Amino acid sequence: MKNKPDYVRLLGLALVAAAIALYVRDCGRRQIVETNLLAVRAAAADPGALVAFYAPDPKNPGAKLFRPVRDAAVASNIVAALAATEPGWKLDHPVSSYIAEHDVMLLGADRRSAFFHLRRSDGDSRVCVQLAPGPQALGLREDAPLLSTDGLSDILKQIEKGELLDETAGIRLFDPRDLVAFTNVWPAAADADPAAALRELAARPIVRVESAPVADGAPTAPFRALEPAAGTNVVSALAAAQPAEFPAGTQEGDLWQLRLFADKNELFVLQAAVLEDRPADAFVGFLALPAPGATNVPARLSAPALVPGLGDALRAR
Repeated sequence: MKNKPDYVRLLGLALVAAAIALYVRDCGRRQIVETNLLAVRAAAADPGALVAFYAPDPKNPGAKLFRPVRDAAVASNIVAALAATEPGWKLDHPVSSYIAEHDVMLLGADRRSAFFHLRRSDGDSRVCVQLAPGPQALGLREDAPLLSTDGLSDILKQIEKGELLDETAGIRLFDPRDLVAFTNVWPAAADADPAAALRELAARPIVRVESAPVADGAPTAPFRALEPAAGTNVVSALAAAQPAEFPAGTQEGDLWQLRLFADKNELFVLQAAVLEDRPADAFVGFLALPAPGATNVPARLSAPALVPGLGDALRAR
């Protein structure tokens, strides 16, 4: 007599196998979410990153480009919200509840870029966040988990009304294979002889010059690239740097930060003070900023040197 198969045992084994498969799949999904979450937070680790939205080009109807957020405080709030991204997003939102979608770029001081896709829903304070692999893959992707953050809904509403974005500036995108990270350099001579260090910098091949006004130690607007002629004027002025003592007492004037991108993928950051009593010139020192994400680390500023003509060059940028 043949033994009859034990259907109950077989069914039990099948259920155990199914449970193991579901557990493995669930672990895999959690790992994917955790990996993407860490990637989003790492990409938003630079609190001073320039923030730009993919939006219509005011000067070219029908075209789109990345337009910077013109207010540095708003840009900082956007970066902070992305850095606070959390796992999970309500998947039961009806399609009709999605009000707007946005593609966003963060551009750090070292020229590293990160791209995000955001979705805002009606009646929800949280915003859907998805990390994009680059400018060639904008829009919602099915192969990446949906995350979420708070604090962006009202900002996105303003942008949708045509507010907050700079209408005079746009960012040209490069092929991701051509994007190069720059290393922030502190010249050895900056401590002992900042004027000599500035002259040495001016002798280097400079590929790009950017400037931004400063108040309370931080840029008050996104950095903007100088036109080639204006950048050449700035570099030429630095070549004439002279040793000088900063005037004693309280001084009135304007502060600027300059970013000079040199050969060998090196970045030099300068702070320039243009005084009301001497508007044509500037007192310039080297500036070293804390690494993105660093806390309780002060910026480092060298003693200044006098740069004749730099005040005029900055106003004419």
